[in-house]
Amino acid sequence: MTTNDVKILFHIDSKYFQDCFRVWVDWKYPFLPRLGDYVNGWIWIESEHIELSQLESLLTDEGKQSLKKFKGEITDWLYEVESGHVNDVSFIKTHKGDHQIHIYLSELKPSFIASNLSYICPICLREHPNANPTYIQKREK
Repeated sequence: MTTNDVKILFHIDSKYFQDCFRVWVDWKYPFLPRLGDYVNGWIWIESEHIELSQLESLLTDEGKQSLKKFKGEITDWLYEVESGHVNDVSFIKTHKGDHQIHIYLSELKPSFIASNLSYICPICLREHPNANPTYIQKREK
């Protein structure tokens, strides 16, 4: 790794996954993705060899049906999942003192507006009562 490389854990959230699919990436670009940016799926898909066994327990019924119908490689199906909008970036210091960057990708584009609608957390994209997030994702009803 050069001094410009950094490890990023991408959390990919999709209607096809029950929980986020997580992939470590050696980021070799001179910038970090920002909230609202789009990250092309091939960046995380090609970062490591992804096996079907890694996905099976995460798939929703809709995800299982979609994958079963898909003709092609698992990586091509993952690209079709199309969850590339950056909804949150977290900088974390571990107990060992290491620094990590976590980026949460979603199908939804973030909208940073406040009104009397219901809201979901931009990190896990689920409703949280009494939450006071800095950035609020508007739920489409």
